[in-house]
Amino acid sequence: MGLEAAPCFVCLESVAATVKLILEFLLALQKRSELPGRIKAAIHSVVVEPSAEMIEEFKTSVSPLPQSLAGVADVSFEWHEMTFQKFRECFPQKESLFDMIHFVASLLYMDAETVLSYCYQKLAGGGAMFCTVVPEESFFTKMSRKLHNKVDLGSAQKIYTEVDLVNIARKNNWNYEELWKVHNQIDITSCFDHSSLEGTILLDFLVFQRDFRVTAGKTFYKEVMDFLNQESSTCDNGRKLIESEIAAVVIYKEQ
Repeated sequence: MGLEAAPCFVCLESVAATVKLILEFLLALQKRSELPGRIKAAIHSVVVEPSAEMIEEFKTSVSPLPQSLAGVADVSFEWHEMTFQKFRECFPQKESLFDMIHFVASLLYMDAETVLSYCYQKLAGGGAMFCTVVPEESFFTKMSRKLHNKVDLGSAQKIYTEVDLVNIARKNNWNYEELWKVHNQIDITSCFDHSSLEGTILLDFLVFQRDFRVTAGKTFYKEVMDFLNQESSTCDNGRKLIESEIAAVVIYKEQ
């Protein structure tokens, strides 16, 4: 009897996510590809990320690979330290088709419909694009509305929601599915302490700005801090918490 060839899955990763989550994706993909006997699937992951720090963190986490993944799949990586827009320009004729493409907390840095349309063309039959965004009525969506036309969001183009992705999928007649929503809490107590370096960094993250305490006008700064106070809940121990949610949408390509 001849040996059955091991399947090879090619993934395109836009990595504004935690490395742990990316590894969970790869492990889930391997489990789906399990074959009888001891034949390993091959997974080739093309990683696109403009941050050298994030790339280095990713490389460190997969060298060596966790045994849970290395023991069951032959995994290889291809690294591209650049924005996704630059990746498209550098490899416009790249003929490789991807079995899975995922954008985890990264679509806000791109024009979603343009990027998803490009990636849909690069999907193999039966492939899927996995995207995480914020829900329509989440804290970060409300915050982006509060900041609209008042601050320069820099490289962040738009805070996309699951409603935006569903509308894009319907417009293009793509098959899609809305998956889970994950609920987390963020302790923002330190944001109200002007002497706290941690609070200053966290505040900058929440408002998509650097040095917000210094650069914001007094009136607008007070407006934002009042908004944070309004959106937060206070625990019995006096800590202030906000609800942070993530929604997932998967777009499929038929075989």
